Amino acid sequence: MNNKKPKYNKNIKKGKKDVKAQVKRAQASKRKVVKKVNNNKKIIKTKNTFKNLKNTNPKARDIIKADNAAARIKKRDADNKLRIAKKAESDEIFVKEVIKKLLSNERANSYIGQNVNKRAAEVISLLAVPKTDEQIAEILDMKINSVRRILNILQGYGITNYNTYKDNKGWLSFFWSINTTKIDQFFEYINKNNKTTIITDSCDDYFICKKCYQDDKLVLNFDAVFESNFKCYCGRDLERIDRKSAENLVVESTNKKMKEL
Repeated sequence: MNNKKPKYNKNIKKGKKDVKAQVKRAQASKRKVVKKVNNNKKIIKTKNTFKNLKNTNPKARDIIKADNAAARIKKRDADNKLRIAKKAESDEIFVKEVIKKLLSNERANSYIGQNVNKRAAEVISLLAVPKTDEQIAEILDMKINSVRRILNILQGYGITNYNTYKDNKGWLSFFWSINTTKIDQFFEYINKNNKTTIITDSCDDYFICKKCYQDDKLVLNFDAVFESNFKCYCGRDLERIDRKSAENLVVESTNKKMKEL
Protein backbone atom coordinates (compact mmCIF):
# COMPACT_ATOMS: atom_id res chain seq x y z
CA MET A 1 0.00 0.00 0.00
CA ASN A 2 1.30 3.40 -0.96
CA ASN A 3 1.39 5.76 2.17
CA LYS A 4 2.81 8.79 0.40
CA LYS A 5 0.81 12.02 0.70
CA PRO A 6 -0.41 13.44 -2.51
CA LYS A 7 1.59 16.37 -3.78
CA TYR A 8 -0.34 19.63 -4.16
CA ASN A 9 0.38 21.85 -7.02
CA LYS A 10 2.21 25.03 -5.92
CA ASN A 11 -0.02 27.13 -8.10
CA ILE A 12 -3.10 25.88 -6.28
CA LYS A 13 -1.54 26.88 -2.92
CA LYS A 14 -0.75 30.34 -4.18
CA GLY A 15 -4.27 30.69 -5.54
CA LYS A 16 -5.81 29.86 -2.18
CA LYS A 17 -3.67 32.50 -0.46
CA ASP A 18 -4.73 35.12 -2.98
CA VAL A 19 -8.38 34.27 -2.43
CA LYS A 20 -8.00 34.58 1.34
CA ALA A 21 -6.32 37.99 0.96
CA GLN A 22 -9.08 39.17 -1.32
CA VAL A 23 -11.70 38.00 1.20
CA LYS A 24 -9.95 39.90 4.00
CA ARG A 25 -9.79 43.06 1.93
CA ALA A 26 -13.45 42.74 1.03
CA GLN A 27 -14.38 42.23 4.69
CA ALA A 28 -12.33 45.28 5.72
CA SER A 29 -13.97 47.36 2.99
CA LYS A 30 -17.38 46.14 4.10
CA ARG A 31 -16.66 47.14 7.68
CA LYS A 32 -15.71 50.65 6.53
CA VAL A 33 -18.88 50.96 4.48
CA VAL A 34 -21.03 49.70 7.37
CA LYS A 35 -19.35 52.13 9.77
CA LYS A 36 -19.92 55.05 7.41
CA VAL A 37 -23.56 54.06 6.91
CA ASN A 38 -24.07 53.80 10.66
CA ASN A 39 -22.52 57.24 11.20
CA ASN A 40 -24.82 58.71 8.57
CA LYS A 41 -27.76 57.04 10.22
CA LYS A 42 -26.76 58.58 13.55
CA ILE A 43 -26.53 62.05 11.97
CA ILE A 44 -29.90 61.62 10.27
CA LYS A 45 -31.39 60.25 13.48
CA THR A 46 -29.99 63.22 15.45
CA LYS A 47 -31.42 65.67 12.93
CA ASN A 48 -34.76 63.94 12.97
CA THR A 49 -34.75 63.82 16.76
CA PHE A 50 -34.01 67.56 16.91
CA LYS A 51 -36.71 68.21 14.32
CA ASN A 52 -39.22 66.08 16.20
CA LEU A 53 -38.20 67.74 19.46
CA LYS A 54 -38.71 71.13 17.87
CA ASN A 55 -42.15 70.12 16.62
CA THR A 56 -43.36 68.15 19.61
CA ASN A 57 -41.72 69.73 22.68
CA PRO A 58 -43.17 73.22 23.39
CA LYS A 59 -40.38 74.11 25.78
CA ALA A 60 -37.69 73.20 23.26
CA ARG A 61 -39.59 75.09 20.57
CA ASP A 62 -39.70 78.20 22.79
CA ILE A 63 -35.98 77.95 23.50
CA ILE A 64 -35.21 77.70 19.80
CA LYS A 65 -37.44 80.68 19.05
CA ALA A 66 -35.76 82.70 21.79
CA ASP A 67 -32.30 81.84 20.45
CA ASN A 68 -33.30 82.84 16.93
CA ALA A 69 -34.83 86.09 18.17
CA ALA A 70 -31.69 86.87 20.19
CA ALA A 71 -29.54 86.26 17.11
CA ARG A 72 -31.72 88.62 15.05
CA ILE A 73 -31.59 91.30 17.74
CA LYS A 74 -27.81 90.97 18.02
CA LYS A 75 -27.42 91.37 14.26
CA ARG A 76 -29.80 94.34 14.20
CA ASP A 77 -27.92 96.04 17.06
CA ALA A 78 -24.60 95.50 15.27
CA ASP A 79 -26.04 96.98 12.08
CA ASN A 80 -27.43 99.96 14.01
CA LYS A 81 -24.11 100.60 15.73
CA LEU A 82 -22.31 100.53 12.39
CA ARG A 83 -24.86 102.88 10.85
CA ILE A 84 -24.65 105.28 13.82
CA ALA A 85 -20.84 105.24 13.69
CA LYS A 86 -20.86 106.05 9.97
CA LYS A 87 -23.39 108.85 10.49
CA ALA A 88 -21.39 110.29 13.41
CA GLU A 89 -18.25 110.30 11.28
CA SER A 90 -20.10 112.00 8.43
CA ASP A 91 -21.66 114.56 10.81
CA GLU A 92 -18.29 115.36 12.36
CA ILE A 93 -16.78 116.07 8.95
CA PHE A 94 -19.71 118.32 8.06
CA VAL A 95 -19.56 120.23 11.37
CA LYS A 96 -15.79 120.75 10.98
CA GLU A 97 -16.46 122.36 7.60
CA VAL A 98 -19.10 124.65 9.15
CA ILE A 99 -16.73 125.67 11.95
CA LYS A 100 -13.97 126.34 9.44
CA LYS A 101 -16.35 128.49 7.38
CA LEU A 102 -17.43 130.42 10.47
CA LEU A 103 -14.01 131.08 11.96
CA SER A 104 -12.32 131.86 8.65
CA ASN A 105 -14.84 134.64 7.99
CA GLU A 106 -13.13 137.85 9.18
CA ARG A 107 -16.37 139.73 9.84
CA ALA A 108 -17.93 136.84 11.77
CA ASN A 109 -14.76 136.16 13.76
CA SER A 110 -14.42 139.82 14.69
CA TYR A 111 -18.08 140.07 15.67
CA ILE A 112 -17.90 137.00 17.88
CA GLY A 113 -14.71 138.19 19.55
CA GLN A 114 -16.13 141.62 20.30
CA ASN A 115 -19.68 140.65 21.28
CA VAL A 116 -19.16 137.32 22.98
CA ASN A 117 -15.64 136.77 24.30
CA LYS A 118 -12.07 136.80 23.03
CA ARG A 119 -11.90 133.05 23.61
CA ALA A 120 -15.24 132.26 22.00
CA ALA A 121 -13.49 131.07 18.83
CA GLU A 122 -11.53 128.52 20.89
CA VAL A 123 -14.78 127.21 22.36
CA ILE A 124 -16.39 126.96 18.93
CA SER A 125 -13.39 125.10 17.51
CA LEU A 126 -13.90 122.29 20.06
CA LEU A 127 -17.50 121.58 19.10
CA ALA A 128 -16.96 119.40 16.04
CA VAL A 129 -18.11 116.69 18.44
CA PRO A 130 -20.63 117.55 21.20
CA LYS A 131 -18.97 118.30 24.54
CA THR A 132 -20.09 119.31 28.02
CA ASP A 133 -19.17 122.67 29.49
CA GLU A 134 -17.01 120.81 32.01
CA GLN A 135 -15.02 119.13 29.24
CA ILE A 136 -14.51 122.43 27.41
CA ALA A 137 -13.41 124.19 30.59
CA GLU A 138 -10.89 121.43 31.32
CA ILE A 139 -9.44 121.43 27.79
CA LEU A 140 -9.10 125.23 27.61
CA ASP A 141 -8.16 125.64 31.28
CA MET A 142 -10.98 128.13 31.79
CA LYS A 143 -13.45 128.71 34.58
CA ILE A 144 -16.60 126.74 33.96
CA ASN A 145 -18.78 129.82 34.51
CA SER A 146 -16.89 131.64 31.75
CA VAL A 147 -17.42 128.73 29.38
CA ARG A 148 -21.12 128.56 30.21
CA ARG A 149 -21.51 132.29 29.62
CA ILE A 150 -19.80 132.03 26.22
CA LEU A 151 -21.96 129.07 25.22
CA ASN A 152 -25.15 130.81 26.33
CA ILE A 153 -24.33 134.02 24.40
CA LEU A 154 -23.43 131.96 21.32
CA GLN A 155 -26.75 130.18 21.67
CA GLY A 156 -28.45 133.57 21.67
CA TYR A 157 -26.93 134.17 18.23
CA GLY A 158 -28.05 130.71 17.09
CA ILE A 159 -24.48 129.41 16.79
CA THR A 160 -24.67 126.75 19.51
CA ASN A 161 -27.28 124.44 20.91
CA TYR A 162 -27.38 121.74 23.59
CA ASN A 163 -28.99 118.43 24.48
CA THR A 164 -29.50 117.21 28.03
CA TYR A 165 -28.77 113.71 29.31
CA LYS A 166 -29.61 112.27 32.71
CA ASP A 167 -27.27 109.75 34.31
CA ASN A 168 -28.20 106.89 36.65
CA LYS A 169 -28.04 109.20 39.66
CA GLY A 170 -30.41 111.70 38.08
CA TRP A 171 -27.75 114.34 37.32
CA LEU A 172 -28.21 116.31 34.12
CA SER A 173 -25.36 116.86 31.68
CA PHE A 174 -25.51 119.48 28.93
CA PHE A 175 -23.81 118.49 25.68
CA TRP A 176 -23.13 121.53 23.52
CA SER A 177 -22.82 121.43 19.74
CA ILE A 178 -22.78 123.73 16.71
CA ASN A 179 -26.25 124.58 15.44
CA THR A 180 -25.46 124.07 11.76
CA THR A 181 -28.99 124.98 10.66
CA LYS A 182 -28.65 128.60 11.81
CA ILE A 183 -25.11 129.51 10.78
CA ASP A 184 -26.32 131.00 7.49
CA GLN A 185 -28.82 133.13 9.42
CA PHE A 186 -25.97 134.42 11.57
CA PHE A 187 -24.03 135.42 8.44
CA GLU A 188 -27.12 137.22 7.13
CA TYR A 189 -27.50 139.02 10.46
CA ILE A 190 -23.94 140.37 10.59
CA ASN A 191 -24.02 141.28 6.89
CA LYS A 192 -27.22 143.29 7.33
CA ASN A 193 -25.68 145.07 10.27
CA ASN A 194 -22.59 146.36 8.51
CA LYS A 195 -21.24 147.50 11.85
CA THR A 196 -19.55 144.69 13.63
CA THR A 197 -18.98 147.02 16.56
CA ILE A 198 -20.40 146.40 19.96
CA ILE A 199 -20.77 150.11 20.76
CA THR A 200 -24.32 150.80 21.92
CA ASP A 201 -26.08 153.69 23.61
CA SER A 202 -27.12 151.46 26.49
CA CYS A 203 -23.55 150.64 27.55
CA ASP A 204 -20.86 152.99 28.88
CA ASP A 205 -18.30 150.38 30.00
CA TYR A 206 -15.86 148.86 27.52
CA PHE A 207 -12.59 147.05 27.99
CA ILE A 208 -9.34 146.37 26.16
CA CYS A 209 -6.09 144.57 26.90
CA LYS A 210 -3.17 146.95 26.42
CA LYS A 211 -0.86 144.06 25.65
CA CYS A 212 -3.07 142.25 23.13
CA TYR A 213 -4.92 145.16 21.52
CA GLN A 214 -2.15 145.91 19.02
CA ASP A 215 -2.60 142.39 17.62
CA ASP A 216 -6.30 141.61 17.97
CA LYS A 217 -7.88 145.12 17.99
CA LEU A 218 -10.66 143.81 20.21
CA VAL A 219 -12.89 146.10 22.24
CA LEU A 220 -15.02 144.11 24.66
CA ASN A 221 -18.27 145.01 26.35
CA PHE A 222 -19.13 144.44 30.00
CA ASP A 223 -20.99 141.15 29.45
CA ALA A 224 -18.05 139.66 27.55
CA VAL A 225 -15.55 140.23 30.37
CA PHE A 226 -17.63 139.91 33.53
CA GLU A 227 -17.30 136.13 33.94
CA SER A 228 -13.55 136.25 33.29
CA ASN A 229 -13.13 138.61 36.26
CA PHE A 230 -12.08 141.40 33.89
CA LYS A 231 -8.90 139.54 32.93
CA CYS A 232 -7.55 138.89 29.45
CA TYR A 233 -6.70 135.29 28.56
CA CYS A 234 -3.04 136.40 28.48
CA GLY A 235 -3.40 136.89 32.25
CA ARG A 236 -3.37 140.69 32.39
CA ASP A 237 -6.12 142.84 33.84
CA LEU A 238 -8.38 144.48 31.26
CA GLU A 239 -8.49 148.25 31.19
CA ARG A 240 -11.82 150.05 31.26
CA ILE A 241 -12.53 152.77 28.68
CA ASP A 242 -15.61 154.91 28.16
CA ARG A 243 -17.95 154.78 25.18
CA LYS A 244 -16.28 157.68 23.33
CA SER A 245 -12.82 156.12 23.62
CA ALA A 246 -14.21 152.77 22.48
CA GLU A 247 -15.83 154.41 19.44
CA ASN A 248 -12.56 156.11 18.50
CA LEU A 249 -10.64 152.83 18.70
CA VAL A 250 -13.23 151.00 16.58
CA VAL A 251 -13.24 153.76 13.93
CA GLU A 252 -9.45 153.83 13.87
CA SER A 253 -9.25 150.05 13.47
CA THR A 254 -11.89 150.04 10.72
CA ASN A 255 -10.14 152.82 8.76
CA LYS A 256 -6.84 151.00 8.99
CA LYS A 257 -8.39 147.85 7.59
CA MET A 258 -9.99 149.77 4.75
CA LYS A 259 -6.62 151.30 3.80
CA GLU A 260 -5.02 147.89 3.79
CA LEU A 261 -7.68 146.69 1.36
